[in-house]
Amino acid sequence: MIPSISAITSLENITLGTSDTNYRIFVNGTANITKLDITNETINIFELQTGGNFTNTGSVEAVLGVYDLLAYFPYNDARYDNGTIIYFNMDNQNITLQIGQRVNIYDFSGPVITILNPPVTPTEKSSPVLFRINISEDGTCELSLDGDATRYLMTTLNLRQFELHRTLADGPHTVYFYCQDTLNNSRTASRTFSLYTLTSGPGTSGGFSTGVISLENVTFVYDRWEENKRNSVFVYVRDSKGNLFDPEIINITLLRGVNHEKEIVRKSKGIYEGKFKVLEDVESVFIEAVAEEKGKKITEEVEISLEKLDFFEKIANWFKNRSFRFRNLFLDNTLKWICYSLLLLIIATGITLEILRRRKENQGLVKS
Repeated sequence: MIPSISAITSLENITLGTSDTNYRIFVNGTANITKLDITNETINIFELQTGGNFTNTGSVEAVLGVYDLLAYFPYNDARYDNGTIIYFNMDNQNITLQIGQRVNIYDFSGPVITILNPPVTPTEKSSPVLFRINISEDGTCELSLDGDATRYLMTTLNLRQFELHRTLADGPHTVYFYCQDTLNNSRTASRTFSLYTLTSGPGTSGGFSTGVISLENVTFVYDRWEENKRNSVFVYVRDSKGNLFDPEIINITLLRGVNHEKEIVRKSKGIYEGKFKVLEDVESVFIEAVAEEKGKKITEEVEISLEKLDFFEKIANWFKNRSFRFRNLFLDNTLKWICYSLLLLIIATGITLEILRRRKENQGLVKS
């Protein structure tokens, strides 16, 4: 057994092993390391500062251990000489080499792409659409849309985060991201989403926007939703010709376990109102509509933000509610007094008529 050796700067075209007859690894070229540890089981190299090529030239299976690699060579892969990558961005790994097998340790793969926007949920609500990604190492990125050959260079924020705005038409889209590291290794990623922009609609005369999101043959329409208030969302169900119709089954649900009160009302043919009062302090809710007709089921979802009232809006609502209650109380009491007055008038009239009748009878007896 050969003991561990420290303070090594490089291994160049050298054979390592425990025996010339059964366990050898040959370093092809140059590998800069800081420590070498050779045992009967493995050959371990520490802090490889460059790429390296290693071949098992012995007569039995060999194991090469690579440790503390990320400290000097952070974007590395291990692949066999046939091109098969066995580890991406690896560290602290044991690599088994069959007789005559060779492993290359170097940066062979492109940066890992993390898509930040469009979100995982399939609906994007604003245009121009913001496309934003992160990558695992320094590089450059481009994107293309819906199979178009044109690629758009994305703006770099810090060499690892990129973004770009593009104006798109409403409907489904697929975005493709292409990224390269500083060694021109590339990687791609894609995401499919649907764009339905927020536009004005019924109920905007008060200055608030209304969201209209057309999802196949189910359409959500909603006004401004406020906290601590019963809000409504309308669901329009249409057939393939665009005509409103009543499906066999329709359900409107507030998702993700948010505590709430709910009421579903059919307003007219193909139009349904879901009334919800959210009983929790949340920033937004997800509404799901499910329509079924003759075995076909369509499920659509929309996110609606709950707007928090400022101090003056809360005061205005307080006076509005109190004035409404006072008006109702006043009307209720007025009706009660009118009923009481009518009843007293009837009783008084009856008593008066009875007195007049008896007085008339007494006068007749006196004359006789």
